[in-house]
Amino acid sequence: QKRIITGGKDRSVSIYNLESGVVDKYLTDFYIYAVALDENAEQALFILDEDNHVGLFDIKAEKLTAILHGDGKSLGFLTFIGDHQALGATYNQIFLWSFR
Repeated sequence: QKRIITGGKDRSVSIYNLESGVVDKYLTDFYIYAVALDENAEQALFILDEDNHVGLFDIKAEKLTAILHGDGKSLGFLTFIGDHQALGATYNQIFLWSFR
């Protein structure tokens, strides 16, 4: 599926379906400055709070399935590595998370 994910100062995560034109918008409690979408557009990652916890979001179920910890570091980069791993990075540190 052709989808794009964005986050914004309006404290929302938006997932755009380029084929249908539908936009799914999810409101959060925090300014979203880093996001990622997995290869199959089934899961998303985004910053949850000022402690830089990362939410693993199931797009079909429309719910958080895990909270990944970034040790309070300001993560400027998020990406998926395969189906069960993600990577986050600061200016001088890399985090690797595994999940099911």
